Amino acid sequence: MLNTTKTIAVIGATGRQGSSVIEALLTAGTWDIRAVVRNPGSPAGRQMAERGVAVVAGDLDDPRRLRDAFEGAYGVFSMQGTHDDGGEIEARRGARVADAAAAARVRHFVYASVGGAERHSGIPHFAAKWSIEERLHKIGLPVTVVRPVFFMENFALQSYRYVLLALMRSYLLQNKPLQMIAVADIGKWVAQAFANPEKFIGSAHEIAGDELTRQQIVAAFRRHGLRGNLPFAIPRLVLERLPGELAPMFKWFGRAGYRADIARLRAGQPDLQTLISGSPTNRPRPPDARRFPFQTLPDVQPTRSTGPRDDNDFQQRWSIKCRKHSRTRLLSLREARVASAAQPHSPLHGKAPH
Repeated sequence: MLNTTKTIAVIGATGRQGSSVIEALLTAGTWDIRAVVRNPGSPAGRQMAERGVAVVAGDLDDPRRLRDAFEGAYGVFSMQGTHDDGGEIEARRGARVADAAAAARVRHFVYASVGGAERHSGIPHFAAKWSIEERLHKIGLPVTVVRPVFFMENFALQSYRYVLLALMRSYLLQNKPLQMIAVADIGKWVAQAFANPEKFIGSAHEIAGDELTRQQIVAAFRRHGLRGNLPFAIPRLVLERLPGELAPMFKWFGRAGYRADIARLRAGQPDLQTLISGSPTNRPRPPDARRFPFQTLPDVQPTRSTGPRDDNDFQQRWSIKCRKHSRTRLLSLREARVASAAQPHSPLHGKAPH
């Protein structure tokens, strides 16, 4: 008897978004899943294979291997990690995946972009994702675009959380909320799109599950016995010099920001998770769950890697970069204050910065 179950190929299967898609597709139980990874023999690859996922080799820089990985698949889920090159690598790889899917005659392509990609924010990795969206439409793939907003999980690591909240304090008005989504909910949206092609093909959806101000986020952490932010403000001079696109991104959050219609989204997916409790019901959490006010946060171990950054260790690497850079800048500022204190007083020294 022939197997008539349709196959979904998943790019980025070992990262956070790809893993959430595989989890949602496994839960649905109606698909054959093909994880496209660099190294099928890795621990993550073997773990997926044990769960019944077909794990195949694929290289985002090798169009032929991508076509082979997509051969016979009904659908493809695609996302590309961010690199420190202004988005060029991401855009090239996204285009290769799209072209390979078209060559393999894939019938439903779901692409994970970013909220606000279509609004020309000036943020390089947003622009890269928009160029991939344009490529998908140009070559005529039957495509659904999901545009996730800020990941809730970004607040999990304490040192990174301090930096994010400091950025919110500097660039967002006091009552300006930040929209966010749980990564697990991205997977559910993708699975829903594959299950309902007649509804989703040809559409784009900015997706979020919660929106909170900085004060509300800090209060949520304190409610669960966790420190929300530093007892002092990080100088804007330091924030402006953080590596990569953090400062420009938060400036855009304050100036324009995400525009997901959360009420409409929740009508279609009532179990969208919130930051405060991990569920829209705000039910109490167990007393030992003090690590993060988000019930389904995965335990991700820091990894050493010399290859391109993917979204699995993005948070850990950024935290290290931010801590090193902030420490250097704070030391420089402290030395400057000491030197200034040794000089004769001038009224200009007390002038507030513009």
